[in-house]
Order: sequence, then structure tokens, then C-alpha cells
Amino acid sequence: MELLEREPLLAALDDRLQAAAAGSGSMVLLAGEAGIGKTSLARAFYDRHAHEAEVWWGACDALTTPRALGPLYDIARTAGGDVIEDVHWSDEATRDLLIYLARRIDRCHAVVVTTYRDDEIGPEHPLRTTLGHLATVPEVHRLSIPLLSEAAVADLAADHHLDATQVYRITSGNPFFVTELLATGATDTVPRTVADTVLARTTGLSPPARAVLDTAAIMPDRAEIELVRAVATDDLAAVEECEAAGLLHTDGRSLRFRHELARLAAERNIPALRRPQLHAAVLDHLRRQSEPDPARLAHHAEQAGDGDAVLEFAPVAAVRAARHGARHEAVAHLRHALRYADQLSAEDQLDLRERFAQECGAVGRPGEAIDSLERAVATAQDLADVGRRARLWSRLAIALGMAARTAESRRCIDTAIALADTLPAGPDPAHVYANAAMIRMLARDIPAAVGLGRRAIEMAEQHGADAALMMALNATGSAEWFTEPDAAEGTMTRALDIAHRLGDDARAGNLMLNLGTAAGEVRWYAVAEKWLAEAITWTSARDLDEYRDYCLAWSARVAFEQARWSEAADLASRAVRSQSVIARITSLTVLGRLRIRRGDPDPDTPLAEAWELARRTGDLQRLWPAAAGRAEAAWLSGRPECIPELVDETFRLAVQLEQQWPIGEL
Repeated sequence: MELLEREPLLAALDDRLQAAAAGSGSMVLLAGEAGIGKTSLARAFYDRHAHEAEVWWGACDALTTPRALGPLYDIARTAGGDVIEDVHWSDEATRDLLIYLARRIDRCHAVVVTTYRDDEIGPEHPLRTTLGHLATVPEVHRLSIPLLSEAAVADLAADHHLDATQVYRITSGNPFFVTELLATGATDTVPRTVADTVLARTTGLSPPARAVLDTAAIMPDRAEIELVRAVATDDLAAVEECEAAGLLHTDGRSLRFRHELARLAAERNIPALRRPQLHAAVLDHLRRQSEPDPARLAHHAEQAGDGDAVLEFAPVAAVRAARHGARHEAVAHLRHALRYADQLSAEDQLDLRERFAQECGAVGRPGEAIDSLERAVATAQDLADVGRRARLWSRLAIALGMAARTAESRRCIDTAIALADTLPAGPDPAHVYANAAMIRMLARDIPAAVGLGRRAIEMAEQHGADAALMMALNATGSAEWFTEPDAAEGTMTRALDIAHRLGDDARAGNLMLNLGTAAGEVRWYAVAEKWLAEAITWTSARDLDEYRDYCLAWSARVAFEQARWSEAADLASRAVRSQSVIARITSLTVLGRLRIRRGDPDPDTPLAEAWELARRTGDLQRLWPAAAGRAEAAWLSGRPECIPELVDETFRLAVQLEQQWPIGEL
């Protein structure tokens, strides 16, 4: 592995060697945890000076009974460095030899470098006494090898297609762990070599210490000492034993593994039948605490297989996670709860599936959102609550529309409207008409969108249905950009005020997005850029990936249309990696048209993909830019005769919908 962030240590060793050449010898104690790269550093030092210095090398071994003077015999056999490896495994004679050398090294043209694991020498370790004697010798210098920084781990991970931040979190920057994890090509597995290294340290632990280790291993992040004493053993000596073995460290209140990989390795070594029992014991202890963290409760409930507890704590944990902008965690909590959904009443199942769908849609998991809503619709068929059924059909329609499954979306919204029309005025039909208005707006059926939206606004206002009112104002304002642009922003900011008042961060992000994209489509660039920038900041901070990616794509389009081509290329390249179909259509179109205008190679590939995705939606707003881009490519490549065929169908749709911007360009 490439040696990173070790130059200052090598420079310090170089200084010691230079002093030794002048007649002032010294001893260097090179300390660090297992896997930190002590041997790698020593060998790098050797490689730098092998041509100018004689090097002897000896090692201590992890034998049950160490070899007497083992390193000295190694040196004698090789007739050759002044490096003694792994003195934490040394015998008494070798430790005495170190003291002897240290007190006389200043008379020699030599440097003695010793390496040892400082995480394995507890208060009772015999090397502690030796280090105490060496502490008073002026010619002894200590160097501690630090963990790699996150930047260094990112450098090492650059060619491995892994999330460098995740690699760093799991390994804490331990070079050995980093190397082994990168070699596996995945961050969800424990490399065999790492597991063996960790398990080797557990050999010889007493039963109480093993109980402490197992309890700490099932607790991500930390294990409070109070909890460990309640669940595992009240014997503090067992805690100290784990610490002395270099497995755990403590701040006086809690225990942690030094690396997440070490914890995972220890956790997976717990017998499968014992693991749920441990989680159940921890859950029982935590739930008796005042104000316990619902995420921790949900985790241990899930691992214990306690369905009732999962259903009790996971939804609460999801609410808290979403409130703090951790939407992916909210999705995970709700997914766990759904595994036990058959234990709930039909009404409670519907609530859970709707919440899961909402969070999935926000983080860019449209497939899971649609699946959850389809299951909810199926469950609701047996309910007498027509309003609930109508709302579910309309929510499914919105989810399908976001996934660019336009034909299915329209069929679902027609079903929802048919059900809503049988109901008296109230919040449920108001929700349905608001969603229907949004779908009509996306299809650029603007008169229908405005009519449905205003109907929903009136109904929501009459019945105090703030959530429905917010959605209706969103849809109506988005449509008004094409008929009354001077009024549109005011309509939508009124909706945004309601979203903030309700604490609906996802809907607020969607409103900012719609303000930016709609203003951009009618070329109100200053307004578009303002709202797109706000939306990107807002959605990025709250894990609203679906909305963020679409904002990036539209920011690229706005920059492209104003000839800020480098900025457009950067934004589109980020957005094109999205799972969102509509973000990909927009960004692919921008990339293709950029290549045309800048003379870059292969504009046809992104435009062809954009067209194919847009064609599946059948929506004018997706088709128009892709059709125009393909026509421009034909024109500038000397194929003007192809243009009518490329634009005719989309042009006729624009005329049918009376949309002036696409009519003009096409």
C-alpha cells in the first residue's frame, strides 16, 4: 500500500540517523496500534538508507512462551538492523537488553528502532516497566504513528469505486483495515484477515471479559458501562481486561471499539442463538431509562426479533430522523416496521405504508414508494372509507408521475377523481383534486390544472384542511406560470408559508423546486435561479435526494440557456447520475446540446437516451427539449432534411396544448 502521511515520521528518523553518523546514537520507540503501519514505516526507513548504513533486524514473536533474546538471535543469524520489531511480545531478557542498549547507545554510531503496539500494553503488561526505565534516558525518543486522515483514505479509495467517507468511518483510518476493506471491494463485509486479527485478541479472555466484549459488540457507536454491568457482568476487572487486550477503550462512562470493523468482527463471532438474547437484554435495560433514544430501541428490537417493540419504536425513530433531515434513516426505520405490518389493523397498515412511500419518494426511491402505495391501495379496497381510498389512488398517481410512468399515473388519478366526485366536499376530495391539478399541470393541460386547483383551494379553505390547501396552491401556482406569471410566485409562496408552518420539510423542498423549474421554463431566469439555489441548499441538508437532483438538472438547463456552459456541464454531470428519471432526462438533454454547441464528440448518445426516456412519459415538458436538441444536432451536422421528422409529433402536441414556448422553438 502507498505510504501516506508518514513523511514527518521518516524525517524524524532521518534526523536520528544523521546524528548517529556524527557519533550521537539514540533509541527510537515507534508506537502505534495494530495495523497502523509500524513495520511499513520501519521498512521505508530502511529502503531510504540501505545504501549508506548497515541494517540489522530482529523480531519478537507472539509465542505462549517467548524466545529468550529472540531478536538478538535473528540479528546474529542474518549477520546483519537496528530495528527490533514487536517488543510487546518480548521476553524478559530482551527487555533487559533494551534497557542496556538505551543507556549506552549515545556512544555508538547507531540508531535502535523498536516497534510496539501501545494499544495492547495495559497497566500490568511487563513492557510497561521497561518503558518506565527508558522514560528517563535522554537518548530515547518516542514517536507515535497516527491514524490516516479522511483525505488520505479518500486517496487510497479513489480507484476502488467505494464511498471514501464510509471506508473512513468503518476503519477510523487504520491502514491495515483500509487496505483489507478496499481489497474486498465492499463496505458491508468484514475481511477475513481483519476478523482473524480481532478474534486472535479475544483468545484467553476470561468468561466475564468475553461477556463484556459481546455486549459491547452488539451496540453500534458506544456501550454505557452502566448498561454493560447490568447486562453482562458487574465485574469492572472484566472491562479492564478487554481494554488491556486492545479491544475496547473507555472515556470513563462508555466503552467503544477502536474501529467499527473490529466491532463487526466481534459481533459476527457471537453464536447466532445468543445474539437475539443479548439484544433483548439490552432492549429491556434501555426501555427502563428515562427518555431513551427510539433509534437505539428500534435497533435492538429488530435484532431481538421483537415485532411489537419494532412497531412501537421504529415509527417514532423515523419521525425523529426525518425531523433532523436524516431521511434515509427514516426510510430504514419504516422498512423495519413494515416487516411486522401484518400484526397491525388495516388502518394502521395504511398509515405506515403511506408514510414509507412519502419518505421513499423524498429520497429518490420511486420504485419502493410505488410498491408501498400499490399495497396500500389493495388493502384499502376492503374499507368502507371511500375518501381514504380516493386519497390513496391520488397519491399513487403522483408517485407514478414522479417515476415518469405517465399513462399509469393518469389512470390512477381518473380513478381517484371518480371516487372523490361521489363524496361531499371535505379534506379528502380536496386532496384528490389538488393532486389531480398537479398531474394535469405536469402534462401541461393548464386549463384543467387551474380549474381543479382552484376547486381544491376553495374546498380546503372551507374545511380548514391546511395540508390540502398547501398542495392545491402548489399545483395552481405552478400552472399559473403559463397563464398569469405575475401571480404565480405569490400563490406558491403562500403554499410555502403553510409548509413551513406545518413543519413539512419535504413539501417545502418540492415547492421551492417547482418555483424554480416553472420560472425557468418561462424564462424568468432571475426568479428561477433564486429558487433553485434555495431548493438545492434546503433539500441537500434534509436528504431530499429526488428533489435535489432535479434542481441540479434544472440549474444546469438554466445555466446552459444563458451560455454559462462550463457551469452547465458541471451541474448536468452531477445530476445525470441520479436515479430520478426526470432529472436524467433534463441533464442528458443539457449534456447533448452542450456537445453540439461546443463541438464536443458524440452529442447523439445523451440526446438519444433523453429522447427515449422522454418518449415513454408522453409529457410535453420532457419531450420538447429533447426533440429540439435532436433537431439542432441534425441542423449543425448538415442534415436539415431530418428536422421535420424529429420535431413534428412533439410540435403538434405543443400546438394542441397551446404551449407557446415549445411552439416557438420547435
